[in-house]
Amino acid sequence: NGVTNGVWECEETEKEAGGGTTKTGKGSQAETPFGQFKASVGRRGGGESLGERGRGNFPPPPAKESSPPPLPPAVVGPPMPPPSPSGGHGKEGGGRDADVEAQEHDGSGSEHENGIGEDVSREQTLHLLSSSIPLSHQLFLRGHTKAVTALGLDKKCSRLISGGSDYNIRMWNFAGMDSSAQSFRHFEPSSGHQIRAIEYDNTGSCFIVAPGDTQVRLYNRDGKLQYAYKKGDPYISDMKHTKGHVAAVTCCKFDPIVAGRFMSASSDGTLRTWRFDDEEGQLVVMKAFHKQARRIAFTTCAYSPDGKIMVGAASDGSMQFWDSGAAPQRPTHMIEGAHEAGSETSCVVFTRDNRYLVSRGGDDTMKVWDVRMLGTGRQQRGRPHPALQHTIEDLPNFYATTSVVMSPCDNMVVTGTSARADGTGLVSFYRKGCWTRVRQAGIVPGGSAIRIIWNRLRNQLAVSGSDGVVRMLYDPEKSTKGAILAASRDPRPADPYEYCAPPPVRAPHANQNKRDFQSLKRKREKDRMDPIKSRRPAMTTQGPGAPNNAGSSLTQHLKTVMGKKDGWRLEDPREAILRHAREAEENPLFSRAYAKT
Repeated sequence: NGVTNGVWECEETEKEAGGGTTKTGKGSQAETPFGQFKASVGRRGGGESLGERGRGNFPPPPAKESSPPPLPPAVVGPPMPPPSPSGGHGKEGGGRDADVEAQEHDGSGSEHENGIGEDVSREQTLHLLSSSIPLSHQLFLRGHTKAVTALGLDKKCSRLISGGSDYNIRMWNFAGMDSSAQSFRHFEPSSGHQIRAIEYDNTGSCFIVAPGDTQVRLYNRDGKLQYAYKKGDPYISDMKHTKGHVAAVTCCKFDPIVAGRFMSASSDGTLRTWRFDDEEGQLVVMKAFHKQARRIAFTTCAYSPDGKIMVGAASDGSMQFWDSGAAPQRPTHMIEGAHEAGSETSCVVFTRDNRYLVSRGGDDTMKVWDVRMLGTGRQQRGRPHPALQHTIEDLPNFYATTSVVMSPCDNMVVTGTSARADGTGLVSFYRKGCWTRVRQAGIVPGGSAIRIIWNRLRNQLAVSGSDGVVRMLYDPEKSTKGAILAASRDPRPADPYEYCAPPPVRAPHANQNKRDFQSLKRKREKDRMDPIKSRRPAMTTQGPGAPNNAGSSLTQHLKTVMGKKDGWRLEDPREAILRHAREAEENPLFSRAYAKT
């Protein structure tokens, strides 16, 4: 038996019997992305079973030489069980039944799958699991004004990125900050859009953001924008023919195996894979399937740890699966009614052994599915899918991004709950296999626990709340570096001799003649009065818009001159002529030449 990441992995044992080697088990099983299918087993004379060699005349496998077991690696988690007196961890004689080993390996029917020996009782097992959770200390990261709906933590737990309903992204560097926990950078990727998802790549050199609009954005480690991936044409009805999303992007995930590739889910009903080194690098488009050919939205998506399975949760309550190596015409498998129709499934996650899929629904439930049972048969109408293993209820969920994660040793499932103003947001831990609650902690007083990340390398928890605070949970005895570095540094004390120039006081409304700020409306009104900027045509000389000054025509001039004499239309013309009779008699002008004739 060997130990890997704190999880006991059982191997088939062999016994020397007679003249041949007998494999303990009923046959080999070939692993596929969606289940196990038994291979044909051939036999030949002498009582030898070919096992996983299949049919044919092959020589028996050589007997393994006995060698001392290797030392287990140092892991963070529950302590390992002591070896049994017989030299193994199972039945006497070192041999075990293959079915029992398979049950212990996948976490069903035994205490062995969590790294706890069979001689440890259930209560002791739960106590050991509970004591391995780092919850003794916490560091508060403040800066957001509304709920923090997205978190990203790199593999080395050196930098954390948070995004919230205040449309901002904040970046935190644990190695460079003190216990005051101030972010070193913040920016707004898309104005007026809530941040839905943030994901670091496997190397921590870049991260992708789903800001709630139609474009996924790629940033480098320092927060500089590298690519804003192309958005699609909303007037094309077939989503496969668009070059990008046409509705809000709800989730994005990096491929765990193939470097430089990630997947995005959108409300336009598609999952798309991209190359992150090209803003037009769309690779594959997978459309959501609906029996009535309606468009349904994808609320979240995930890769399996081996990268062979892609899953998307739709708004009609279904979960649809694709094989990453096959043509994505239709989903390879589909679970109808996985959660309540109309609710938003906030998160799906695979266990690291690729056996279970855990989904967190908007119907206040968390469900566990056996991935190997997806291809066992068609789902009957009105009945749950055969792959459903367990349902945990009474887990309130008010947010579309409430997450569920696996522990570093892959032996616990962790999720958060929502609460009203008078309640407390809880973080619940459930044991893998039997799915019983190991521990429950009130983390967010008066709010909801939304996003959770459990770092495997440093054994630290990051929990975001609806109060705008990110809490880093750790234990100095079980955790290393990360938030411990920042919490151990005190802020620099204030220097009484330090001087800093005061910032300029700006009062934009104090002096109307020297205003630093001018609204766009006022600027448009001012430009409208300028005949050059507004390109105003010449004013008319007639009609209601005619000016009071003189025009350019003779008629307008005469009207202006004659209009200055008041009452000339009412004057008697005879009196106007006789007014000049005396002057004409004394000084005749036209009849002077005939005066003496």
